[in-house]
Amino acid sequence: MDITVTLTGNLGADPETRLSAAGLPVTSFRVATTPRLNRHGVWIDGATTWTQVTCFRDLATHVGRSLRKGQPVIVHGRLRTSEWIGSDGAKHDRAVVEAIAVGHDLNRGASQFTRSERSAEIVSAPPDEVDEADPAEAEAPAALAA
Repeated sequence: MDITVTLTGNLGADPETRLSAAGLPVTSFRVATTPRLNRHGVWIDGATTWTQVTCFRDLATHVGRSLRKGQPVIVHGRLRTSEWIGSDGAKHDRAVVEAIAVGHDLNRGASQFTRSERSAEIVSAPPDEVDEADPAEAEAPAALAA
């Protein structure tokens, strides 16, 4: 069973694309989601939640070419746990969304779509065969908010 989630928010930084050890494109980015709350007739910003998103294969390539820091996005994907051993030897983990679909949030602006040709050389591989970046090296959320 999978846990699927859909979230909306803004990109905290430009997406970062790299190749896995198997030669597959992998793109990662963080989404800031800040709810608007009505407190006794006054609208205020709630606490911002930062979510790490990872994309694989063609989606990774398209996201890297299409999205930029600050743009509003909708992400739909599977909730996963990423685990790693830090430089201090301690075990760490964090929730990550493995994206199935990503797009601009058209409630907040317009976008233009360009169809790409299907890449024949990209071979589908399960995400567990793709190297994960060390999440401990990711930028701190405060740095992304700037």
